[in-house]
Amino acid sequence: MAIDLFQHRKNVYSQNGEDGILAELLRALKLDQGDFVEFGAWDGKHWSNSYHLYEKGWHGCFIEADGERYRQLCENIPDEKVVKIHSLVEESGDNSLDNILQRHAIEAVDLLSIDIDSDDLRVWEGVGAYRPTVVVIEYNSVIPFDTRYVNPKGKMYGNSALSIVESATTRGYLLVEGTDTNLIFVRADAVNEPPFKTKTLQDVRDQTYQLRFFFGYDGTLLHDFETLNEHGVSEFYPVPFAMTMGCQPIPAPFRKVRDRMNYAGLVFFGFSALVRSPLSFIKLIGAACRIVLKDRTPMEFVRVVKNKNDLTRSLKEK
Repeated sequence: MAIDLFQHRKNVYSQNGEDGILAELLRALKLDQGDFVEFGAWDGKHWSNSYHLYEKGWHGCFIEADGERYRQLCENIPDEKVVKIHSLVEESGDNSLDNILQRHAIEAVDLLSIDIDSDDLRVWEGVGAYRPTVVVIEYNSVIPFDTRYVNPKGKMYGNSALSIVESATTRGYLLVEGTDTNLIFVRADAVNEPPFKTKTLQDVRDQTYQLRFFFGYDGTLLHDFETLNEHGVSEFYPVPFAMTMGCQPIPAPFRKVRDRMNYAGLVFFGFSALVRSPLSFIKLIGAACRIVLKDRTPMEFVRVVKNKNDLTRSLKEK
């Protein structure tokens, strides 16, 4: 019977059971010893997917861009056999993972752990000199699993699980497990008949806690956080990745289900947007006007703006 790796989750240093999953996976792959690379390594121990392997005798390399965290990393792991690198990791150029590792004479990578909250996928796609057997990569768990989204270069938005899986599949990797924050892949040619279950994104969705946000027809921001819902808390919601609560984006008096434009809600949004981000709001209004006004007479422009359905259709089509 195929092993369900999720049942072996256990934290020693990892965040969501990855230490136990990786231990069972590597046992199944007969990888008792090997070489790891972890970037976004923090202090070497905090939520690390590799430090427990180091304790078991694996050789490896930790890469961290933040100066203070790198200093802590060096203090936590004084072992000179472990390569510790203070550097950004980028998808190409001097700071590509290939170039960084080759400069430090890293010959092989059996396990690669990626966690930089941004260009994780682009960096992995940029690796050509190495073919890790196992890859652990962070995904943004609040992006729905049926959505393709690749982090805009240089931003800190994260990548959708779907985009990561599609990219990994085209490069010969199998999705074998997923936790609340990470997807785990195995190189397909490393196993003939996997002794462990491969997973679909629906499998990962069903076994993990993934908070979802969506809007009701009246503009209310909804979520599937049952604990709050059971207590009738509807005007506040948990802010993803932060230990705090947020309020509805538009107060209840302005939320209405209407066939015509919700002018009260529009005015409130406009005022709050102008106060919070005046430059972005002005750019938004300018872009919307250019899109809707294009090839229309002033009277047609007024007609479209007054009709919610026509306005929405116009913005989508353009």
